[in-house]
Amino acid sequence: MSTTSLKNKTILVVDDHSFLRKIITDILRNIGINKILTARDGSDAMAQIKNQKPDIVITDLMMEPVDGLALTRWIRRAEDSPDQALPVIMLTGNSDQDVMIDARDAGISEIIIKPVVPKAVISRLLSVTRNKRGFVRTFDYVGPDRRRRTDSQYRGVGRRLVDVQNEEHAEDAVQKEYARCAGKILPRINDMTHNLKTIDLNSRAQVLDFYHKAEALWNFCQEEAPKLLAIATESLLRYIQAFGANGMLNKNTIGRHLVAITRLVKAHSLPETERKNTVDKLLKEVSAQLSVKKST
Repeated sequence: MSTTSLKNKTILVVDDHSFLRKIITDILRNIGINKILTARDGSDAMAQIKNQKPDIVITDLMMEPVDGLALTRWIRRAEDSPDQALPVIMLTGNSDQDVMIDARDAGISEIIIKPVVPKAVISRLLSVTRNKRGFVRTFDYVGPDRRRRTDSQYRGVGRRLVDVQNEEHAEDAVQKEYARCAGKILPRINDMTHNLKTIDLNSRAQVLDFYHKAEALWNFCQEEAPKLLAIATESLLRYIQAFGANGMLNKNTIGRHLVAITRLVKAHSLPETERKNTVDKLLKEVSAQLSVKKST
């Protein structure tokens, strides 16, 4: 991924933990971004935005006294906000659906699930600069278009006039997108499935090798595959990151991810709701295990 287009951007990094601010700023400097501002919380960030006019904000969700959601709502809605369309990338360690919905409805542009890795930061920065979504202003929402893809199955209240008219053609296009990726994804999944049968989860070298395979799969899906495949592979990568270093990986959890990704690719004629349910189950499983880990 070329990052040349990012080098002249001014990035504001907002977090109440100096350690995470340093991690993010180091990532940014390593890809050639030198115009970096930092803030300790949302209130500090508001002053920086007014005075320094950054191009992009990367903010943590949980901060005191002013958190990332409050900061985003101020950017999007406040009369004294200098740029309501300012891209906001949110950092969070909580991938629960309610958290995702709150962040989306506050008007964030992109989200990064911790632990933070350089690939995720670069991917989101490129997304908010190269693939900008339309900006929406309504009585109850201001921010980037919350729809990343048109759901051809939707028939309910609030359907937009700009939706695709030929729905059969639209759904056919989605199915073709899944089918197009099969040739590149399935060989990787088959290799990882075979590897999973023999891997020693207590071997750091073997786990690291498996992690790199998962990372390569995630990188491909981020760039080339439908969004749900990108989310499913990111869930797998996040799980390995969280549990791989201490020998706590569970082969069944990894296996369920590989089976789900295979199903998404092979059964590309599945209804969109069924695809989403498949991915939601993976996210909930990983979130539940992370919650147990934090409590022990």
